[in-house]
Amino acid sequence: MNPRELVSAVVRNDLTARQLVKDAARDGYSWAEAPAPDFRETRLRAVYASLVELFAARQGKAPPAWTKDVGPAPKPVFLVRRAKTSKALRRLSERDTPAPLKARNVLALAGYLNVL
Repeated sequence: MNPRELVSAVVRNDLTARQLVKDAARDGYSWAEAPAPDFRETRLRAVYASLVELFAARQGKAPPAWTKDVGPAPKPVFLVRRAKTSKALRRLSERDTPAPLKARNVLALAGYLNVL
């Protein structure tokens, strides 16, 4: 799993993100062992850490210790493209975002990238 590739695809709302997560599942990737981010941008670090926590939880594992050191994004990051323009999708995202994402100001729908 390439953290930069995943975060880039997620932030771009690119379908590649879904495929990367599927590939990781197929390969037996352990999110509990994901490497710490080397991104400088706070927003990207928050997205990555929240995804790692989400996927580790879906695998029934504790996230890597480094995730505790990553704070929230400075402003909301909507991972569903239309949430920026659709009030209904925005409300759904704000209400239904999984806890690991919401804690870092990263917003998506309840089953976001649920391919595991």
